[in-house]
Amino acid sequence: MKTLNILLVEDSPLDAELIEAYLMDGGLDFSLLCVETREDFAVALEKQCVDIILADYMLPCFNGIAALEIARATCPGVPFIFVSATLGEEVAIETLKSGATDYVLKRRLTRLVPSIERALREVKERLARKAAQAQRQESEARFRMMADTAPVMIWMSDIDRLGDYFNKVWLEFTGKTLAQEIGIGWMESLHPDDLPKYMDVYRSPIALLPVTSVLASILAIANWQKKNALWLCPANKQLASKQKKQLKHYYQQTLELLTF
Repeated sequence: MKTLNILLVEDSPLDAELIEAYLMDGGLDFSLLCVETREDFAVALEKQCVDIILADYMLPCFNGIAALEIARATCPGVPFIFVSATLGEEVAIETLKSGATDYVLKRRLTRLVPSIERALREVKERLARKAAQAQRQESEARFRMMADTAPVMIWMSDIDRLGDYFNKVWLEFTGKTLAQEIGIGWMESLHPDDLPKYMDVYRSPIALLPVTSVLASILAIANWQKKNALWLCPANKQLASKQKKQLKHYYQQTLELLTF
């Protein structure tokens, strides 16, 4: 574990030494910088890479709430823990509402290291969630780029079986907008006699693949000769024939691309 850069806002040298002693007894590998004025605090945040902030609630020329406001504005991801001699329940709750991570009373400094370790775990978990979200967004962007250039009709659905994405080829084929196709809107383009057959195709990939986001390609191979149905258009029939030949390749390639 890397050395923690701890910024302490404290005006009492004795209290600062006591806090440092508890940090050492807790087994932390740390570097401690102590400041007591607003100016020194702001400079430290600007010039130092701070991992965690400890602050007394009340100082002669500065106070913890002001320090918290500065920290939230300049480094909102850094945990901020109040370490104070007295902190009433109402004030403690107010500090947490204002963005403080935790508070520790000076008469109970045995809680300080566990509080720091918990705060650092929360930071690590938050960064992991952010990285996972970025990875999902990147994966979705790759999928959409591939889906919109693939010469097949592609849809995407969650486990609720409601369509939430239809690619460019699908929309060109149906002449509908994405908003019109979302959910079960795509069914309106089907002839009633063809609907059961299409629903079987629609449901089968979801039943076979135990994933939260399922990708599939609708097989445009039903009876297109129904009167007044969308499938009577010769251009659509020709496009669907081409899609049928290339479907297996693109379906497999797309599934391999996704990492949901």
